[in-house]
Amino acid sequence: MTLGKYLEKIPENNRLERIWKIAQVDFKRRYYNDRLGLLWALLKPLFEVVVYYFVFKYLFKVQIEHFAFFLFSGIVFMNIFTESSMRGLNLIREKMYLIENIQFERIDIFISHIISTFFGFIFNLSAMVLIMLITQIPVGLDIFYLIPVFLTFYIISLGVSLILASFQPFLKDIIHFWDMIILVTIWGSGVFYRPELIIENYPAAIYINPFVGLMQNLRAALLPNFDFMANLMWINLIQALLLLVIGKWVFDKFGALAVEKL
Repeated sequence: MTLGKYLEKIPENNRLERIWKIAQVDFKRRYYNDRLGLLWALLKPLFEVVVYYFVFKYLFKVQIEHFAFFLFSGIVFMNIFTESSMRGLNLIREKMYLIENIQFERIDIFISHIISTFFGFIFNLSAMVLIMLITQIPVGLDIFYLIPVFLTFYIISLGVSLILASFQPFLKDIIHFWDMIILVTIWGSGVFYRPELIIENYPAAIYINPFVGLMQNLRAALLPNFDFMANLMWINLIQALLLLVIGKWVFDKFGALAVEKL
């Protein structure tokens, strides 16, 4: 589809409709041009599960009930954050055609960007529920804990994307720095092991890395023998809102300069 046709699909007056339409267009551009389309959103985490399951289950002898699903749920959620933040780095450059052709709040492209990333998550969430039913993992009211976990992931992803995009035109090497931060975040969050190990041995980590608490409460929503920690949920939500406020401030201060730099 040509640039002109993309622009024709985006309304200029209704802000909410415009945000939603940009997210839809972005999602279709990422998946619908591939032969397997949306299946790639599922195949990538499944492949990672196979690799990590073999390593941790058979080499390190990890004993966690429903370990494959344990891995799948953690990897899917962390992939959301990884994808949204890495793509957010170049979002201003990628969406320059919108900035130049349509008058709108620039933050809207970030809101749309995170929404489009979470579209793929909804597909994976459906797969998770199906796996739970097939493998007879109990599905109870605890699954509604996913709502605050989902919301917190969204807010963190938005705040971080605003910060990264604001600095990227001035600090080209930030992508390499962010790669290292993501690596530390994933391995220090309890994606591959029980988050309680961090919470019990390094309690200060919950204030440094919000994903520790999010991984714990994610597993509490989906798996038996995991306790939902309401205090962690509130801490994580406050951390997310603080990141969003900082991200909005940074973008308001440097966003226009970033556009000019590009």
